[in-house]
Amino acid sequence: MLQFVDWPILDPLLSVVFTLFILFNVVKHVIHTVKLFLQVNPDSDKRAAILASLKDIEHVGALHHVHFWSLDGASHVLTAHLELDKRIEVTALIELKARVAKALEPFNLDHTTIEFEMPGEHCRDNAK
Repeated sequence: MLQFVDWPILDPLLSVVFTLFILFNVVKHVIHTVKLFLQVNPDSDKRAAILASLKDIEHVGALHHVHFWSLDGASHVLTAHLELDKRIEVTALIELKARVAKALEPFNLDHTTIEFEMPGEHCRDNAK
């Protein structure tokens, strides 16, 4: 820089500015990467809205084993067990699946796995 401007302090000053800029971006990316590795809940408000939406569906008594995480910061995944409030026939279960899918549409989830449990059914995950 000395060949353009006769300010001896300019070169070290710009070096510090560029270093701080790079360091800031590295830290920002490392934090994002750590969150992805830890599969952090992408948005607790969105998670609460999803749970409320599922609980409002007819025949859904309770929810458990709900897991909501992000694969890459933009693609979100949901798994859950839905306990039904009464036994229903297969045709009604198919309709219930469609209602669950429709309820989850606004949340733009890339993958969902929903397990339905009938009343009195022992959840195999409760033993763990």
